[in-house]
Amino acid sequence: MASIDDLAKQVQFLKNENSIIKKRLNALETNNNSVTPEFSTESIDTVDSSESNSALSTILIVIGILFTLTVIGIVIGLPLMIWGFNLKSKDSKEIKQEPVQEINVSDEKVSKPTVEQNTSSFEENIGLKWFSRIGILALVFGVGFFIKYAIDNNWVNHLTRIIMGAALGISLIIFGEIISKKEKYAVWAKSLVGGGFAMTYFVVYASYHFQEYQSAIGIGQGLNIFLLSLVVLFAIYFSVKDDSQIIAAESFFLGYITSLLSNSFGLMTIIYTLILTAGLVFVVSYKKWSVIGICGVIASYILYLFLNFDNPDAFMLSSLILISYFIAFGIQSLMLSRSKELSGQVIATTLINSFLFFIFYFFTIDSHYPHYTGLFTLLLSIFYFLVYLFYDRVSSTKLSITNLYLGILYLTLTIPIQLNNEWITIIWAVEALILTLLSIKLKNNTLRISSYVIGAFTLIKTLMFDTFALNDFSWTYLLDSTRFFSYFISIICFYAIYLALRNLDKDTTANIVSIIYSWAALILLIIIQLIELDNNLVWVTIFMSILFSLYVRLSNTKFNETFYQSILLFGVLLLKVVFVDSTQLNKFDATNFFSSTLVFAYFITCLSFYLNSKYLENNKNKFPSFAEMFSIILSYAATALAFIWIIIEFKEFWISFGWSVLALIVMMFGFVNQRKHLRLQGIIIFGITILKVFMYDTRNLDTLFRTLSYIVLGVLLLAVSFVYAKSKDKLKQIL
Repeated sequence: MASIDDLAKQVQFLKNENSIIKKRLNALETNNNSVTPEFSTESIDTVDSSESNSALSTILIVIGILFTLTVIGIVIGLPLMIWGFNLKSKDSKEIKQEPVQEINVSDEKVSKPTVEQNTSSFEENIGLKWFSRIGILALVFGVGFFIKYAIDNNWVNHLTRIIMGAALGISLIIFGEIISKKEKYAVWAKSLVGGGFAMTYFVVYASYHFQEYQSAIGIGQGLNIFLLSLVVLFAIYFSVKDDSQIIAAESFFLGYITSLLSNSFGLMTIIYTLILTAGLVFVVSYKKWSVIGICGVIASYILYLFLNFDNPDAFMLSSLILISYFIAFGIQSLMLSRSKELSGQVIATTLINSFLFFIFYFFTIDSHYPHYTGLFTLLLSIFYFLVYLFYDRVSSTKLSITNLYLGILYLTLTIPIQLNNEWITIIWAVEALILTLLSIKLKNNTLRISSYVIGAFTLIKTLMFDTFALNDFSWTYLLDSTRFFSYFISIICFYAIYLALRNLDKDTTANIVSIIYSWAALILLIIIQLIELDNNLVWVTIFMSILFSLYVRLSNTKFNETFYQSILLFGVLLLKVVFVDSTQLNKFDATNFFSSTLVFAYFITCLSFYLNSKYLENNKNKFPSFAEMFSIILSYAATALAFIWIIIEFKEFWISFGWSVLALIVMMFGFVNQRKHLRLQGIIIFGITILKVFMYDTRNLDTLFRTLSYIVLGVLLLAVSFVYAKSKDKLKQIL
């Protein structure tokens, strides 16, 4: 039995050993696969990716070399070169391969290959990339200083120097191309090719733009630009052939510099620039180099800034080049839109191209034909709506939405550009309504979001601009009452949008926005009453009382937001009557009753509060739970206003008399309608009246009025007490 157990243990031990050996073999295979030379196929892909990100650093280095070779510009050139090298060093750190994860094999950590891999990657970055880059830069400097030394010692004439520099640059290109056929030297060879093109370009550049060379050689501007263009053309060819974004970025950068070398903005310069732009679009579309495409859009429009327009055909030439840019980069976006992974870059290209074209061409038109800027913006809007329909059919969703936004944007901009100030708000409000209805009909969220933005702009403009800049309301000049119409149309459209959106029960966002629109409409409604009827305050009070009653009637369970809006109206109305009407309206005048505006203001407000209080109590089930409390607050507010009105209109004894009558009336309504809060209000007013009679009237009034105060108060209190005694049984049932 023991021998069997020993045999089983040995078998288990062998199985464990076998498992450990398999794990170690797998770990070795994993490390062999992960630790690969940098010039393998994966490494080349990584280098190409890093080239896309380091285009800016290369451009900075090239500019630095250009300034440095002029000797005078060395102060500018060296910092630019240092900046470019600094960007490249950061980029090289980002493309390091991820370290191999540690693998546990029987409590052993296999970490040594990871350290070796990191060390190897660092060495390869320095030895393979940076030594070659610094070497080619040093070579360019060396050639430059050698030429300068040769010039100082008159060893060779100017033509020979140019030929020698060009020959060296071309030799580097040819040698780099030959070496690049060997895979392990691919990165090193690209450095040679890029340096060769830079050297050749600057040598040709110097042949004309350095005065002593121009005088000695006698080369003309046309020939110089042709040779520079030839260098750029070959550089573009090699960048495509070698699949190198760095060389491509450098090539087009040099090409744009060549465009600036022309002394005048003539037809030849335009043709050259358009050919260069067409080449850029072709290369970017063919190779899917979206980063270079974005840089090309920006560079093209920046180039436009440096061109001179000092000739009679300036507008036509400007139009030709700007429209060509716009169409060319639009085609570029179309070609790149086929790659879904580039959707973000395509949208960025579309937006940058659109905004830069609009800005530059708008000011161009404005300087020559200012009356047509609105037409231009409208045509641009129509163009983007057509492009939206096109992309929507080819199922490019994100790009179609982008073009739809642009179409709406330029349509919205057309309104303030073309129309007078008084029409802007009106058209924007109508546009927001139309977009909302279309978004619901077509189930298009893009249209709905656009309508929200335009609605917000409409509200802001109405409050911040129209309130102060447009004309006041006037019955005599009704059509010139631009502020009233601006507010009125905005309010109508906002309420229409509110009703349209609130019917979308399943859309929470739409419901929230609809409530915001209803509050915005109410705020505009309150403000327009206050500012347009500031000379007729009584009418403001009457209109707001009617509006308050209307909102209370609409405040059923389906329109809960109007109930809370009625509370806002109540607060505004109450404050206005107490603090504004009380001091600025006319008191009661028996000889001219209709001029007693204070009486009308208080009476209409109190009546509105009492009636709506009763309506809320009789229809509790149709309102939120807070409605019952609000109805009581309304009745107290109405009684308080009547109480204040008596203080304002009456004097001495008549105040006590008026309060007593008010208390009696309120209590009688409380008994008739079985409303406890009304009876309590009457008791409170009687209490205040008693205090006034005993503490004030007895001291300051004449004997006659003092006697009348006591008699009237006593009679009223006895009457009230009698009513309570008579209604004792009913009160017990009510309570």
